[in-house]
Amino acid sequence: MDNISMNKTIFCILCCALPLSLASCKKAADTAVVPAAPDSKKSANSTTPEATKPAPATPQAGDEKISFSSQVRPILSNNCFACHGPDSHNQSSPFRLDTEEHSRSNLAKAGETPRYGVVPGKPEESLLLQRVITKDPHEAMPPPYAKKPALNEEQVAIVTEWIRQGAEYEPHWAFVAPVKPAVPEVKDKTWPRTPIDNFVLAKLESKGIKPAPEADKETLVRRVHMDLLGLPPTPEEIDAYVADTSDKAYENMVDRALASPHYGERMAIDWLDLARYGDSNALHHEMLRTSWPWRDWVINAFNKNMPYDQFLTEQLAGDLIPNATLEQKLATSFNRNHGINNEGGAIPEEWLIEYAVDRVSTYGTAVMGMSVGCARCHDHKFDPISQNDFFSLMAYFNSINEVGLESQNGSRARAYPPFVQVPTEPQKQAMESVGKTLADLQPVRDDKSPEAVKVPDESKGIDWGVLAPVGAKTSSKKDLGFASTRNGFGGGDGLGTSNFDIPELKDRFFSEENTIYPIFPISSGEEMTLEFGLPGNQAKKGRRNSP
Repeated sequence: MDNISMNKTIFCILCCALPLSLASCKKAADTAVVPAAPDSKKSANSTTPEATKPAPATPQAGDEKISFSSQVRPILSNNCFACHGPDSHNQSSPFRLDTEEHSRSNLAKAGETPRYGVVPGKPEESLLLQRVITKDPHEAMPPPYAKKPALNEEQVAIVTEWIRQGAEYEPHWAFVAPVKPAVPEVKDKTWPRTPIDNFVLAKLESKGIKPAPEADKETLVRRVHMDLLGLPPTPEEIDAYVADTSDKAYENMVDRALASPHYGERMAIDWLDLARYGDSNALHHEMLRTSWPWRDWVINAFNKNMPYDQFLTEQLAGDLIPNATLEQKLATSFNRNHGINNEGGAIPEEWLIEYAVDRVSTYGTAVMGMSVGCARCHDHKFDPISQNDFFSLMAYFNSINEVGLESQNGSRARAYPPFVQVPTEPQKQAMESVGKTLADLQPVRDDKSPEAVKVPDESKGIDWGVLAPVGAKTSSKKDLGFASTRNGFGGGDGLGTSNFDIPELKDRFFSEENTIYPIFPISSGEEMTLEFGLPGNQAKKGRRNSP
């Protein structure tokens, strides 16, 4: 019966990620025009700074809408936010570009003519644009000492057009609910077969590229199988698609691929990576971790086409769902996929914090699509996450009843507490059968009448125990003993405590519960004699043949 580590108290927090906009940028201008300097003859005192604050501009009809999230934010984030972004400890001037309000602020000193970094609808009056295209090294942005390249022509064109269209800001895409976009119009009305084709063709037409000819059936079936299953199609699958001459041949082929159990395996790969899945505890003596039932849960979730909100809810807080099933509790192993330390010199309190930090960072990356972990040490330099936000979020993930420094016992390492027992299908059937039998006998046990059948209580039962291995030998390796580690943990501690690369261990055995394994090859037909400890310091010998 496998054990699986789980989170018992994590609170459910859900966010939805929004795919990046498909809007394309306009062709860069052939030459960058330096905006005219503001009219210095205007009096600084003619109006108040608030009265001259730039007003929003409306995009002109027929313009291609510039997306702040997918086109402008990446430019500002990569080139400007380090000094003019959300990190309050690293802002080199009052001018900030991470929010609309700050970008519109008056940068002039008292008594000076108002000056603004971004003037909606007027790129020629915007200091931002003036500074990114100037050739003066003392005025240029990013400055030479920042070791960042100047904006290229395409980036300048995007920023210019964005300002001309009104310099509209958008919330970070991780905080915006998905919205179904309008299907773009295309010139070639005959090429699209689905609405997705319109997006592809619109982009191709904007670049002056013609679609490639349709691939032959053998190529198409291979592409589908490699994309959806990660496996090439079998000859039978190729023949079935080639022989299908109906209008739904492609659709039928895709449906067959989606029905394959390998579909879930292929789709789960990226999520397993994001969730830092592994079959060991990752730190110091890694030792085996039996977390593959959670891996199988993820695979089955994709194969069942589980809704995304349910997929997240059960992994973040499945144990908090009323009347939670074993599968829902199993899903919360997502929160315990981090490495667990068992090094003797480690500080438990330090590692409890490390585990919680790992859960926060993983949640940010996997669910929100953001590098939240940066805010552990400082306000995020590029995204709207403060250090206070990070530790506020950590409060939800810092409530698991676990210890910071774990044991080096290989059996315990299979699933460091808290965990749940995850039986196999045959074990489930056996448990259900035994449970039904016991339920049928319960009325008999509860009957206290004089005529009742006398049923022995639990104290009369047999106390079963597992024999502990104490020795092993073969005809070629005699009584070489069990492998032990430098820390003195011997054979009974299991596979995880045996380092096969240590020369002095290569001729020894290691034990795992009631099973002994040699750390050397055994010839076919060779016998290995095992010795087990019994109560009263007795021993019993047994033999088993090598495979």
